[in-house]
Amino acid sequence: TSEIRVLLSNQTLGKYLHKKVVLTSEKPYYVRRNGKVVEKKAGQKTTINFRKTKVGQTVIFSGTGKLQILSFRRGYGYPSYRGKLEVHYGEKGIFLVNQLLLEEYLYAVLPSEMPVSYGIEALKVQAVCARTFAMRSLDGNFKGYPAHLDDTVASQVYNNVPECEESIRAAGETKGQVLKNEEGLTPTYFFSTSCGH
Repeated sequence: TSEIRVLLSNQTLGKYLHKKVVLTSEKPYYVRRNGKVVEKKAGQKTTINFRKTKVGQTVIFSGTGKLQILSFRRGYGYPSYRGKLEVHYGEKGIFLVNQLLLEEYLYAVLPSEMPVSYGIEALKVQAVCARTFAMRSLDGNFKGYPAHLDDTVASQVYNNVPECEESIRAAGETKGQVLKNEEGLTPTYFFSTSCGH
């Protein structure tokens, strides 16, 4: 199964540099830094502050539960992420990359891109479009960052609304389904507002 790398915005969607990052998890989690791994207890917070002396370094968080970020908010509060979170020290701040299974990425794209009240069939169509869009992004880097896409409308809105039973079901019932044409994966652009056009 493919994994996807998502560049996470700070409090302002589309802005990627963070001054500090505070993480926790509902289950025990691991922090890998300078080749050493430290286990943290469930609920224990870890704070990473930007320091110029650490430019080029990366800290990787992983665990069996979702990793929650407490240093910025999304539409529903403090967001939680599946997979790993990489904290990269850049020249002017920290940037965050969430690496996770592509199918699990869709769980938090679908409800962020359309109301789940539209029903399961509409969500399944959205899942196929969103999966195709994501798979087309796997070849490159996003704006020079070590990620395939970001969490905003520049790519697909991701985790602004939390995953739910309906979005997990829609992704599961269409697992692996994509749209193709003679040239390969079809560009499946979609939009929230058409104004009649």
